[in-house]
Amino acid sequence: MKTSHPIRIDRHRAMLGPGGEFGRRDTLCQGKVQLIQVADATGQAQAVLVELRRLRQLGVTDWSSMAVLSREHGDLARVRTLAEQESIPIRWVAARNALPPLHQVRELHLFLARLAEERAAFKRASDLVRLAAALFEAKDAGPWTRFLDRLLEAWAVESSGNSWMGPVPKTAVSSPAARA
Repeated sequence: MKTSHPIRIDRHRAMLGPGGEFGRRDTLCQGKVQLIQVADATGQAQAVLVELRRLRQLGVTDWSSMAVLSREHGDLARVRTLAEQESIPIRWVAARNALPPLHQVRELHLFLARLAEERAAFKRASDLVRLAAALFEAKDAGPWTRFLDRLLEAWAVESSGNSWMGPVPKTAVSSPAARA
């Protein structure tokens, strides 16, 4: 953040009234930030989609003129899932902080290897949450174990505990050198 530079209105927006172009068009928010109370993360993602549809009805014709921001990638992943189900185009900007191939991350590789031991078993999302918790309970919760926890918990929430994961393919846990 540029703390030595004062905040100023962009020269293109300076000619618009308060709230920009939506100050006039949007009778609900008048171009201002809106706080919406929701029960949980799934409700938050659903509320974002409702708001995107509402803005679209107000005349936003270009999806790329809208942005969804969040502190946590997990929250954005839920929104992305719902948007893709409705064929709303997504541009994931997180690539600038590109992730390594997930099967090469030590913690995720360990988790996949543990799943491979029970290759023929079918597991619910809640089973996988418990498996990950048991596998990493003695270790410090680093960013990758937290990532795995959020991923599995999001799947458990989205599937309402009804989804089953089938057998793990052998290639999911083989090392990159073994596949070369």
